[in-house]
Amino acid sequence: MYVLKKAFLRQDLRKNHKFVAMGFYLSRWRPAKNMSTPRTNQDFRFSDCSDEKYHKVIDKIYSLVNFEHSDIGKSRDEIHLKRITDACQLLGNPQKKVPTIHVAGTKGKGSTAALIAAILQGSGYKVGLYTSPHLQTLRERIQINFSPIGEGSLVELAEKTFPILEKNWKTQKPLTFFETMTLFSFVHFASNNVDFQVIETGIGGRLDATNVVDPCLSVITPISIDHTNLLGETVELIAQEKAGIIKPETPVVVSGQKVKALKVLYKVAGKQNARLINTQSEIRIKTIKESAKGQHIEYTMGENTLPCFLPLIGQHQSENLATALVALKTLGVSPEKGLKKAVRFLKLPGRLQLLETKSRLFILDVAHNSISIQKLTATIKKTFKNYSFNIIFGMTAGHDADSVLIELAKLNPTLFPVEHFHPKAVNPEDIAQKAISHGVKVCYNKSQSSIETVLKKNFLQAKEKDLVIVTGSFSVVGEAKGILRPSEAKENLYEHQLNINKILKKRSLLEDYD
Repeated sequence: MYVLKKAFLRQDLRKNHKFVAMGFYLSRWRPAKNMSTPRTNQDFRFSDCSDEKYHKVIDKIYSLVNFEHSDIGKSRDEIHLKRITDACQLLGNPQKKVPTIHVAGTKGKGSTAALIAAILQGSGYKVGLYTSPHLQTLRERIQINFSPIGEGSLVELAEKTFPILEKNWKTQKPLTFFETMTLFSFVHFASNNVDFQVIETGIGGRLDATNVVDPCLSVITPISIDHTNLLGETVELIAQEKAGIIKPETPVVVSGQKVKALKVLYKVAGKQNARLINTQSEIRIKTIKESAKGQHIEYTMGENTLPCFLPLIGQHQSENLATALVALKTLGVSPEKGLKKAVRFLKLPGRLQLLETKSRLFILDVAHNSISIQKLTATIKKTFKNYSFNIIFGMTAGHDADSVLIELAKLNPTLFPVEHFHPKAVNPEDIAQKAISHGVKVCYNKSQSSIETVLKKNFLQAKEKDLVIVTGSFSVVGEAKGILRPSEAKENLYEHQLNINKILKKRSLLEDYD
């Protein structure tokens, strides 16, 4: 399906668009002459896109069943690949028209996907990046060269896609919110002639809607316990689900793993005749110097040792970089040049993101399970010594609050449990009680527990060595970021208010029922 401009390439895998370069990095991909559906260079822009059109599209997308906002355990039977497979077929299988790097894992998959995309872009490629969830607007999920899909392009996608689905859809239920966004990403990337698409799974892997791609490389980041109601109660069961993205005769790069998880991955890779590349045996990374703005690193692959600056803090981010570099090496892409340029446009909002106001220093991090909170607390203690810590904290159902709070207690913080606008938000009063039971100092007032109120009431007057950490969920970080950076949130005001209204309506119905 695809041809490469560079010579000395070895067709190493069974399917004809998967190649491994022998000492050369990949040239830009171009469609083969016999492709039935050629891609165009058109960057879909709807110059006459009105607010009304855009709002109707947003309304329609948010009206779809959204397992991110529901009790996913009760909807387990609805998690399958039939709907997304049928939808892709109706649209000419756009997911198979672009070389794909498919990324799964419990911790670090979003950061690793972004690092892979950034280095590819730095190497001269046009790169589509699909991640989830989002912080402030669903358009963040679909990006080309780190630019979110525009409002006009989203309207164009909807006007092209929904009529085809509605005309040809049979008796099965409509696509879900996540399936629709996944489908939109495939169509958008193929239509805009990207060279690669980096696709992050939502939950798991085997039955995730993204698992209809035909990747040239699979990547699995560290696996741990999370989403047990859907994926299983043990590391082995969860690893089995994540390993569902491993495809026949397609290489898979894996980050450092627990022994039990790694055994499962090796077993599945063996059955699929897929070469498994263990990052820990391929690369060594050494942090030379670290500050609040990033870290200077030396990495060694083979006989080559090279320096680089990573504009992200935390040992876990250097580990994510290691996985990204090994992934690119496996693709045949030489990362040296791309890595130097990648720092110019790498964007990872909500990942140990440092925000400074006139009066206070804030860290925003979307950590929401025990392993990610563990990485967060370790980085905070190492980077911000002699600070006192105030944590604005909220969670969504489905995660182990006790294990998270035990990790946060190691910072000896003052915890501010907050309400946030997510249908699965955990009651902050319950969080307060759990935190107290784990020896955490808590500041909680039921009538003043919104994120906005907590920020304005408690953090207007600064102390020089106070650090405010906002964490626990994407929803909490997204709301806080909108308050701290109102100019950025202004353009997404309609979408934010739509979510608030839906949640308030749901809460009102529940209260009436009680």
